Amino acid sequence: MNRRRTIRIVSAVIVGAALWVVSGTVSVRHRTVTGTVTEFRPGDWLAIRNDQFMLFPLALHGETRYESQDGRAIAAPSTVEAGALATVWYRDLGERRPRVGRVRLGDEGRAP
Repeated sequence: MNRRRTIRIVSAVIVGAALWVVSGTVSVRHRTVTGTVTEFRPGDWLAIRNDQFMLFPLALHGETRYESQDGRAIAAPSTVEAGALATVWYRDLGERRPRVGRVRLGDEGRAP
């Protein structure tokens, strides 16, 4: 009788963990924001202010892709400056800052 109970509990924990993992990956949506870069720390984070003056602090990571306006990869994202126009694709994973997957900059990341 104890063995059956243990098997049921272990099975319930495994099923619960599997559902948690699946629900976490399925419910994550990619979102975009377009605006002006207000702060930028390469490899760490950037802040974008949109046209409604909402500030979006976003986390960068090693896999973040940087592109020019025509979609070409930018070799040195450290050239990004405050004042640059950007569109950012990000996911909210429940962390302090949403995680950026791609940054598309206008005018090669230079401020106009």
